Formats: sequence, C-alpha cells, structure tokens
Amino acid sequence: NGLGDAILHAEHLIKDEAFAIILADDLIINNPSCINQLIAAYEDNQSSVIGLNEVPKNETEKYGIVSIEESSSTSNAFLLKDIIEKPKNNAPSNLAVVGRYILSSKIFKYLRNLEPSVGNEVQLTDAIRLMLKDEKVMGYMYEGIKFDCGSKHGYVNAIRHLAEEIFDE
Repeated sequence: NGLGDAILHAEHLIKDEAFAIILADDLIINNPSCINQLIAAYEDNQSSVIGLNEVPKNETEKYGIVSIEESSSTSNAFLLKDIIEKPKNNAPSNLAVVGRYILSSKIFKYLRNLEPSVGNEVQLTDAIRLMLKDEKVMGYMYEGIKFDCGSKHGYVNAIRHLAEEIFDE
C-alpha cells in the first residue's frame, strides 16, 4: 500500500528512536556514504533529514519534489518549506527526494491518519508534508554518484560504472 504504509508497519520496532530509510532502487556511491552524510546532518540540526539531488525540470513528475527556504548557508543542508509527490505541473523546484532519509519517530503520528493518494498508495511524502507544519525538516544535497536502479537504463549504468571501477584497479 505504499512506502508510508510499509514504514508504519515498523513502528513497534522503532519506538521513539530516529531511524534511517534506505530504498534499494537508488544506488549512491561515495565515501562517506549518503546515509552517513545524512546522519551527520541529523546530528548537526537535530531534525529529520531527507536526501536531495537536482533533476532536469522535465523529470520532476517522477519524484517527490521539495521547495527550500532561501539560505546563504554554504553547507549542503537546507530547511524545507514544502514537499509534493510527483507533481504533474508547476513543480516548486528541481530538487528531488532520493531514497535516503533519517526521520524522527514523530513521523508515525502523521502516517497513521493518511489516506492513499498518488498511485492509490500511502505516501511518505504526504506525512512529511504534514510534519513540516509542526517541526523543521532538512533537505541535504548529498555528495556522490546516484544511479536509479528502478529503471533498466539506470540499472545498466550502475553495473557498467561498478564494472569499470573493478577492472580499473
């Protein structure tokens, strides 16, 4: 029934802890890892953090898209203003959510009362949007190479990249 529903099934295991979500269809290569970068941002900001990357404007309907508070910060962390799942038109930016999150356990309060939306699924994005009304959530422009292994093209590119790394050693 969607990512939000799947996460809600883990509530009894997580209890009152912050937790990481790592979606397998996004392969991100870097050292430190994307999730370690998000953990550091969580510790710095003491708030939920969502991995972000830029996508072409004509691809925004494929992703959760965020708008951020304008900032003169030189860090990769930005305060989120809004988030919307797969906007059909008028996306607020070209900053897309990648499959990496560090979330406060408070997210469960928002997930519990959601109705299915995009794709007739319970969307984590909708819960985060509600959470934004009550607490700060950060977006983090991670450093690394991302492959969308949820598509054949992205999967092949990931294999090609990893093979080249192995054979170049």
